Amino acid sequence: MKKMLFKMLLCVTVGLFFSGCEPLTSQGGDADSDIRIFDSLSILKRYTPTSVTVMPLTKFEETSSQPSQTHIHIYVGLIDAYGTQIKSPSTFRFELYEKIALSTQPKGSRIVMWPDMDLNDPKVNNKYWSDFFRAYEFRLAFEPKQGKSYILQVTAINSDSKRLTDEITIDAP
Repeated sequence: MKKMLFKMLLCVTVGLFFSGCEPLTSQGGDADSDIRIFDSLSILKRYTPTSVTVMPLTKFEETSSQPSQTHIHIYVGLIDAYGTQIKSPSTFRFELYEKIALSTQPKGSRIVMWPDMDLNDPKVNNKYWSDFFRAYEFRLAFEPKQGKSYILQVTAINSDSKRLTDEITIDAP
């Protein structure tokens, strides 16, 4: 976190240094049309998550070490302002709801809420990051009822406490 703060401050300092004290204008042009404003913080903000997506690869799987146990294999992407999946310090919250068929409000009662996953530490963040998928990968223990559908809600809370949420329906085998 300190390294990230240092990098941000360094970018702002360099940006202010190179932007100078006076507006840049072309010869003979009016100052209003030629003013260039360099705002490092607004540029950096474009590279923070603006949305979260639970990827369709998310599904129930049997645990390889214990075939009778099942877990949810979850793939979560954080998307920046440019629509690119990025890696970012965040805290993830996972909640599973029963799905009510043929309803205008399909999200029923909450079945389970797992403890929050704090990925603000770089080592922990790297542990869950998949370069191949450009997404975070989680495995959460849960025994579904056969043939039942569930709604998985994922909330990502980023460093400025902004909450990003997405949901996906997953069917038990």
